[in-house]
Amino acid sequence: MADSKRQQIVTAIDTRLKTIKTVNGYETNAGDNVYEFWDIALEGDELPAIIWRDGAEDSELLVNTTQNRTLTVELTLQALGVTAPAILRKLIADVEKAILVDNTWGGLAIFTSVMNVVDTFDVEHKDRRMGVCRTTFTVLYRTGYLNPYS
Repeated sequence: MADSKRQQIVTAIDTRLKTIKTVNGYETNAGDNVYEFWDIALEGDELPAIIWRDGAEDSELLVNTTQNRTLTVELTLQALGVTAPAILRKLIADVEKAILVDNTWGGLAIFTSVMNVVDTFDVEHKDRRMGVCRTTFTVLYRTGYLNPYS
């Protein structure tokens, strides 16, 4: 059975986030540490990191045959060290740049919104400075009415 359009989109998002590496013109190598639905504390060699999850999805019926769907993607960006805030700012910019590569995710979506940075803060964890930033973006895509595969 084929994947739903939502699954195809989140697969494309995961693939794109993993391209965030300095060799690809980004400012960080967070693409080496991309985790889907990860809740375990990361270690120093796993940072900077991007933890992402697809969240809520709103939908709107259009002309009885199609449905607009707006998928929220939540990101937790993490960095380590005294420069963690500066690294987080680079991570935010890297994710925005990655979205801009193709905000239709290979033609699967209509549009991807700009990121909305929810909060940024530093925390002490095991006697080290770790920076954490949460952000979201939304992906607008269309399917057949009650048909997530079309």
